[in-house]
Amino acid sequence: MKEDVLKQKAVGHARWLARQYGARGVVVLVFDQDRVAGASYGETKAECKKLGKVLDDIVDELQMEGPSAWVP
Repeated sequence: MKEDVLKQKAVGHARWLARQYGARGVVVLVFDQDRVAGASYGETKAECKKLGKVLDDIVDELQMEGPSAWVP
């Protein structure tokens, strides 16, 4: 599956979670053996931008630590 389609699906799931929980924003992380990815959703453009930065910071930190940060 192309990365753009995967990202769109992940954002869609984040939006769904926000609506299910009545939240204004959501950050979702997905872990695999040697990869970490994520999606964020904010109800407004400003919230979306802030949560996108939070997600980027989290993913950057995890990627610097490498798989040992999430693989048991």
